[in-house]
Amino acid sequence: MEDFVSGGTMSDIYLVSDYGKLYKNNYTFNFLYPDGTISKFFPHSIERIFIIGNIEITPEALKMLMHNKIEVIFLSKNGLFNAKLIFADSKNVLLRKKQYDKLNNVSFILRWCKNIIEGKIRNQIVFANRIKRKHKEATQLQEMLNSMKEILLKLDNATNANELRGYKSAVFIF
Repeated sequence: MEDFVSGGTMSDIYLVSDYGKLYKNNYTFNFLYPDGTISKFFPHSIERIFIIGNIEITPEALKMLMHNKIEVIFLSKNGLFNAKLIFADSKNVLLRKKQYDKLNNVSFILRWCKNIIEGKIRNQIVFANRIKRKHKEATQLQEMLNSMKEILLKLDNATNANELRGYKSAVFIF
């Protein structure tokens, strides 16, 4: 089974063949089918290439895939995932180092956790208030809201992660 499909401006290319060959010709990709037919496509219009079956990729074509940062997904003849090549820019090493160093800063971690938990509690309060507007007779809901607001006030005085976990757990029991 052999097929070539492409579309719009940034398209996905599907190469389905038992024994095809993807190679570079000047600034285009050529796909040679076993019967000698050639399909041509331009790298600037490709976002991903799906390779299904036994297809050879020449080193020059691989370099052009890398240069144009075109993802390549390899699938079996049955459509099962085999592998994926992603040619993204390398991550900022200095940024990653700073992020890793922050893990050792206890006051930063405590402040960060407080902000996350405070956001979650505030979202819960907003959600509960929406329910309360629809069901005005719900007195239990008002008690729950009052408890969440009290926990929100206590959150600023937390001194360690275990205390924060306790507050988070107490809110999400509701």
